[in-house]
Amino acid sequence: GRGGMGVVFLARQERLNRMVAVKMLAAELANNQAFVSRLEREALILATLSHPNVVGCHDMVSTEQGRFLIMEYVPGQLSVAGLLLRFHKLTESVALRIAADVARGLSCAQEKGITHRDIKPDNLQFHWDTRVPPRSPDELYRFPNSRVMICDFGIALSEHAQDRHVGKAIGSPLYMAPEQYVAGRILDHRADIYALGVTLYHMLTGEIPFAGETR
Repeated sequence: GRGGMGVVFLARQERLNRMVAVKMLAAELANNQAFVSRLEREALILATLSHPNVVGCHDMVSTEQGRFLIMEYVPGQLSVAGLLLRFHKLTESVALRIAADVARGLSCAQEKGITHRDIKPDNLQFHWDTRVPPRSPDELYRFPNSRVMICDFGIALSEHAQDRHVGKAIGSPLYMAPEQYVAGRILDHRADIYALGVTLYHMLTGEIPFAGETR
């Protein structure tokens, strides 16, 4: 996969014979200390979280090619955003179950003083342990270990971090809480609850509550 900060590769950890996701910065950002620090901070934040609804980080590796996060691999390569592209909207029971999964993960983060800041369908991975894609939303929870896992803590904030005061708007505009746009405001877990509310609205209706052509 490829995002704004870098790329994620699927790899096999030979020593333990398991699949992992390897996250690395894009080449043009590898020498940017601000982005390197952000990657390191993501690893440190994930190291404090251990929860079934949060994607875990196994290790951080530094080589001549740069720094890499060795992440837990979520089988299925199926995000909530992908589900919405496939089905347009989800059934009420499935949408509520997904929201409950995310809320559990966010509760764990909030207890650790962590605000994700970028809750949206793209950052919610569905644990789908089969190669056959779901034919309908109602099939999503038919496996015992089916669940949604929060990923990408790249812009998350810790209550102990020096940048707890937000100097500029950062996040995904369609899902951001109003206070996330205001410079100098202190964000907390309520911004994540707002983003989860927008995501739930999107899952139920197939639409974004406040759409716009620009930020």
